[in-house]
Amino acid sequence: MQNNSYSVKGFLKEVKPTKTFDKFTVREFVVETEEKYPQPLAFEFYDDKNAVLDGIPIGQAVNVFFAQRGREFNGRYFVTNRAWKVEPVSGSKVDTSAASSQAPATSATKAPQTRKNPAPAATPSVGDESPF
Repeated sequence: MQNNSYSVKGFLKEVKPTKTFDKFTVREFVVETEEKYPQPLAFEFYDDKNAVLDGIPIGQAVNVFFAQRGREFNGRYFVTNRAWKVEPVSGSKVDTSAASSQAPATSATKAPQTRKNPAPAATPSVGDESPF
């Protein structure tokens, strides 16, 4: 379909409401990868693809197919992951450690998030300013 197409597998972590602009609509969503150190990756659906996310529950394992789009604005560069297809992974179980609802939580009602594989606590050495 597109010459710079990629795919990633992970759990659907968050789906944001559709935003409507003058000539198009955008719906953002986040997928957390299944790796030793999971990464939350943001994607966007445009126009007629926005409703695809309605039938997929939070925590469902999915494959996301996307193309990267880059642009410059005021001397800074930005990259957007524009999704063109999302497939639920058949036979997979819903990840219950993901957010329990699609509605954004407020700071007063937000429950603490736990990770499946927490990283061990590191003791920084003297003079080490790296967060890794």
